[in-house]
Amino acid sequence: MTGQPSSSKPVPGERQRGAFREGRSAGAAVALGLFAAVQTFILFARRDRFAVLFWWTKESWLLVTLLWLKDLALAAAAFFVFFRIVRWSETLPDPPEPEDSGFRLRHALLFAGILAAGVAMRWVAPRQIPPGVWGDAPAEVEAALREPGRIPWFGGRPFGAQGGASNALVSYLYVKFCELLFRVFGRGDVGILALSAVGGSLALPAVFWLGREIAGRRVALIAMTLSSLAMSPLVFSRWAYTAAMLLPLVLAAAAAALRAIATGRVAWAILAGLLLGLSLHTYVPSWAVAAGFGVFASTMLSRPERRKLVFAGGIATFAAFLPFGISFLEFPGRLGGRARDVSFLIRTRDVTLPGGNGPFAPPLRLLYNAVEYSGVLLWTGDPNPKNGIPGRPAVSVLIGVAALAGTALSWRRARSGDPGHRLLLAIAGASLLAGIFSDAVGSPSALRVYPFVGASILLAAFGFVRWVPASARALPVRVEFLWALGFSLVLVLETVPFFAVWPDNGLVGGSFCPQGTAAGRLARNLAGAPTILDPQAIWPIVFETLAAGRDPDRPVPRLPRRTAADLLDAPPREAFWYVARRSELDRLRGGTFHCARGVSVDEATGDTVIARVVPASR
Repeated sequence: MTGQPSSSKPVPGERQRGAFREGRSAGAAVALGLFAAVQTFILFARRDRFAVLFWWTKESWLLVTLLWLKDLALAAAAFFVFFRIVRWSETLPDPPEPEDSGFRLRHALLFAGILAAGVAMRWVAPRQIPPGVWGDAPAEVEAALREPGRIPWFGGRPFGAQGGASNALVSYLYVKFCELLFRVFGRGDVGILALSAVGGSLALPAVFWLGREIAGRRVALIAMTLSSLAMSPLVFSRWAYTAAMLLPLVLAAAAAALRAIATGRVAWAILAGLLLGLSLHTYVPSWAVAAGFGVFASTMLSRPERRKLVFAGGIATFAAFLPFGISFLEFPGRLGGRARDVSFLIRTRDVTLPGGNGPFAPPLRLLYNAVEYSGVLLWTGDPNPKNGIPGRPAVSVLIGVAALAGTALSWRRARSGDPGHRLLLAIAGASLLAGIFSDAVGSPSALRVYPFVGASILLAAFGFVRWVPASARALPVRVEFLWALGFSLVLVLETVPFFAVWPDNGLVGGSFCPQGTAAGRLARNLAGAPTILDPQAIWPIVFETLAAGRDPDRPVPRLPRRTAADLLDAPPREAFWYVARRSELDRLRGGTFHCARGVSVDEATGDTVIARVVPASR
């Protein structure tokens, strides 16, 4: 015989090897499905209350059984849905990215338009959004306010904010940066907003750069569009804090590191190290992110040609951190800084956490935080009004599902050795750990995992870049129509609530300092008498900063803080403006003072007023 037709039926060994490969390829989908099932079960079990679910009696067993069946059925449905989403996403090809000049020109025009829109949304209406200045913002940069032009380049100073002691130190280099912003934008409403809006604006090109290094222009443009429109980046771009500069520094450091790996040039590694070192001058999660960079760098040491990049980056990181690091030699008792104030090891004030201060408290807090922070994209809402609408997850369902699917896709690329996906997941994972190891009060706080929020938008872009073209082919409709529809949904679900809902929420207003902010703006035009503050009425440094005027060269004075009892014991000789609660003003009227009616600075209650007070001797 000259030959026989080959059979298409695989032999047993080949069938087993194929099943093994299929099982491995489904690992990410199974893992994400199990994670979704557990989080979904916990979500609905909490709503039903665990005390009820374990309340087995002769009268309640049927109801309890039905509740268990309902929660388990929903968990199983979540497993199936997320498993199928990931498996479907894995079968979709990455859309080709043309390199013709027309494609590049269109993307350049879209980049400019999206960047302009995103920057505009971070600067518009500085007096209305947020509804007041947060007290920690001027407290952080107090040196630039009280001592303009005299800030050293090296070292730091203890963070002094109203409400208690803190182990935190504020970098003088960061304060110098804020002083520069005051000189550019003034020290009024726009200048205060600039403390966060500049970082929020810089994060847009940074996320584009990192997206381009990992997956090309298309993913980069999608990620920048999501960053421009999503609520969480907008919120953190509006209230001034060091975390605003953390995100662009981390994203740009990651992009520079990937550029160094791709080109082999030491200059890019040095830039990455400098940016990472500067991020350590900002908010406390930067330490966890730096650890994530360190883990990623350790995986690069196996390649001899990359070792010089790792060493150059490490030296640059140390050099950039050194101007701030020497402050810990001056204040050795504060070694560890803010991380000591928000550690899971401290006694929790959350009385609703079962066993939170019992004999097994630390592992219980870790378990609680692990559930809360790992579900921040879909299942667990942020209770902190400053970070977004209270009780709402960090992102909407559309972005959250895409980010979780993108995580599975990125995990597969990372396992295959892709350095971009490895670094992105290292940043996201390390940032989540910063939240898990933090104080359980206020969990999950998007502020404590802010780099994770930025990374999740890139992960969501990995999902969208596959879903939209595939959906356009299946429907069929033009792919441009689906992109427009998708971003319109993001606009409705994310951007509109930020402008229309978040600043008007009563809890949000209570988280800032609207009375002190309004009083400070009003006091700019007061003249003819000194000003005295009731320290219980407002946050003094907020009032002092806004009342001092916009001139960055004029030091912000520390105004006298005196209650009505203090004034009655030792009356001033001259007339003065008194910023106080109405009850304190009434006490002065009952004593030896002549008090004007006063102007209310609190539209809601009218409790805080500015009034001219004249001692009886006058």
